[in-house]
Amino acid sequence: MDCDKCDREAVMHAAYSGLHLCEDHFTASVDKRVRRRVREDGLVPDDATPEDPETWVVGLSGGKDSVVLTDILHRTFEQDPRIELVALTIHEGIEGYRDKSVDACEELAEELSIRHEIVTYEEEFDVRMDDVVEKDPENMAACAYCGVFRRDLLSRYAEEFGADKLLTGHNLDDEAETALMNFLEGDVAQIAKHFDASLGRFGDDRDDS
Repeated sequence: MDCDKCDREAVMHAAYSGLHLCEDHFTASVDKRVRRRVREDGLVPDDATPEDPETWVVGLSGGKDSVVLTDILHRTFEQDPRIELVALTIHEGIEGYRDKSVDACEELAEELSIRHEIVTYEEEFDVRMDDVVEKDPENMAACAYCGVFRRDLLSRYAEEFGADKLLTGHNLDDEAETALMNFLEGDVAQIAKHFDASLGRFGDDRDDS
């Protein structure tokens, strides 16, 4: 199958647009969509200046979503002194899993010349994720514990670093999974909250009545 933008071989089919795209045009389309959301959602406030820049903390796990987000934001704002990026990596303490991705995060941050901070469960909670899974005090899936710990540290350190925004990378599968879980659980409040977060400019006041 050829790319709909050129005569090169397509590497993916974008279901949301119906287009078959080669590697270059797919990459360009992702860049364009992210930058459009930054612009349309008003993520850069009018009062941000080089003298008083915004600090954006990016959750960098080393996975493809967070790496792509970090790279696009860096290229978008590399020459814009109104935005300072800080990459924040959480080390859960899972043997044979996180060490290599942390190395990848450090390599990327060094390559992009952005500030990089690493926080560990062991230092913050005096426990490694492997220990939590082994003991399983609440009889829950491992990701249930891990998600709570990670979100807590991301929020806490974003505040400590004086972040104006905390950004995390997700894909459409993540969005669909969240929507489906809320639907199956009948969680109307979360469904409304999730939907509302996808609309309008960042920080818009909405009438909750």
